[in-house]
Amino acid sequence: MLSFGLPFPFSISLVQECTSFICSPVVSLGLCLMGAFLFHQWYPSQSLKPSPPASGGAALYPLAWVYRNGDEWWGGLKAIQRNTSRTAHYKPLREFLEGTFDEAEAAVGEMKEENGVAEFSSISKSSFIIYCLDFETQSVVFMEMEPGANLLEEPFMDRGVRHLAGKHVLVASFDTVEDYLRQKEAEKQQQQVGEDKKEHILWVWNTGRCGSTLLHRLLLTTGRVCSLSEPYWCEQLGRARARRQVKDATLRRLLRLCLLTDAQLLRQASQCPPSHTSSSSSSSSSQSLPHIISLNMKGMGHHLLDLALEEFPSFSLSSTSKHLYLYRDVVSVVESLASVFHTASPPFIRACLWVCPRWTLDLVIPYRSQRLQTWIKNEDLELSPLGRVGRWGVARELALAWLDSVCTWLEVMEGKEGGEGGKAEGAVERAVLEMEDFVDISKRNKVVEHVLVFVFGKGVGEAVMKGEINMEKCLAVFDRHSQQGSRMQQSSNVTGKHFLTEAGQIHLRALLSSVPDWRVRTMRLPFKLLDDEQRRGKKKGEEFEVGEGKDEKGKGEKGKKEK
Repeated sequence: MLSFGLPFPFSISLVQECTSFICSPVVSLGLCLMGAFLFHQWYPSQSLKPSPPASGGAALYPLAWVYRNGDEWWGGLKAIQRNTSRTAHYKPLREFLEGTFDEAEAAVGEMKEENGVAEFSSISKSSFIIYCLDFETQSVVFMEMEPGANLLEEPFMDRGVRHLAGKHVLVASFDTVEDYLRQKEAEKQQQQVGEDKKEHILWVWNTGRCGSTLLHRLLLTTGRVCSLSEPYWCEQLGRARARRQVKDATLRRLLRLCLLTDAQLLRQASQCPPSHTSSSSSSSSSQSLPHIISLNMKGMGHHLLDLALEEFPSFSLSSTSKHLYLYRDVVSVVESLASVFHTASPPFIRACLWVCPRWTLDLVIPYRSQRLQTWIKNEDLELSPLGRVGRWGVARELALAWLDSVCTWLEVMEGKEGGEGGKAEGAVERAVLEMEDFVDISKRNKVVEHVLVFVFGKGVGEAVMKGEINMEKCLAVFDRHSQQGSRMQQSSNVTGKHFLTEAGQIHLRALLSSVPDWRVRTMRLPFKLLDDEQRRGKKKGEEFEVGEGKDEKGKGEKGKKEK
């Protein structure tokens, strides 16, 4: 028997006490719930594992169940279940996505089975969107949207797809979806000329809890941006890269496939503007403004940053890319995230957070930043006061995830030319925006101006003056919570239930002060949107005033008055 270095009778007593504690009903129930939670989170789901049909085809399955109102822990194939008692319906992918197959084949009313063949009544009028990827079967899973659903009004696409799910899922192989996308791009090249042939992409990278959803809503109000806010496939690709489960070449291919296919489907469903300006438009400024695809990355998105730069260079024959990084100070990010995931969670999830915070927060992945890994290995960071479990363990893991995002951005962008000048090979057009500037009422008009100029270019000023971009609507997005209706709204700023104590804030500031990189330590990241305008190629006289009407230019304080 082990004595634990204690007198023999005391060792017996200690073992008995531990045994009685573990066997108590309350503790046993808690351990079972914790085990079930972690098992569900990490064990691969078998709820929907169909094999994709042959190349060129797609399989349509009826849905038996969708977890509509869950949080991000219940995403992907775990959150849906197909009806195995119904026969799958097979057609070419394009016929499903564009509704071009013969409607006479569809029975009236609900799905029916006649002679063993499934018939569907309303697929020709339905719209699909990518729901998730299945790496095991090398397939893409599309979700049918319910009639009249506006997915872009949801703060997050990963949960919004489930909230607005229709009755079916569509499964096609990676090769089939890629062939479909290639056909659509070829058609676009034939129909459009000049710059309209290019896709203009805005990548929004962020630390989380820093205003990226607010930016998503701001861009949507311009009427010229197809903004994708945190699709689930984005998180899947990020985690697959972090865990080295998929080769980089495949991830690059899937990143292009998912981004452009989702944009194509949303444009087809008229939920976002087309990729080109109508030839009937007579406005020169309107035609000069590009139509943008914006991708608001999830928290794991920084693992894909270098792949995005390789697959979508800033200046190429087929596309242009711009990169905007949003960040917020580490104390505010940790407080906001922890107050949502801890204070607003059920008791057994809170227990999981305290006992094994890194597992529960799904952060058991290698850090992307090489510098951060070196700092941790060399014990350069002041981590000892935070510990690994309990309240400070949660703060520690969230702070390190924040550091990984910021340091990865700096490492990948280091040495790369920026700004619009020259368009040199390897240059990256980028900017950085701090949340404190974004939500500062005294800077709001200036920030909105700078954001629009960065996204659209110099022609945006004329478009604003002519009322083609409604600045009153753009400013109105600041009047409501950008994540209204979702669980992520329930941070301590709303509930008043704070996670960090004053001591916890001191520990986090000490951690930040110990970071060797002065740019991270002082929160002064290069290419900040409100600083160094000349480096971004902006010249005197290109500014425009943001006001309530079309002719607010030059009206001084009246044009800048807050709503």
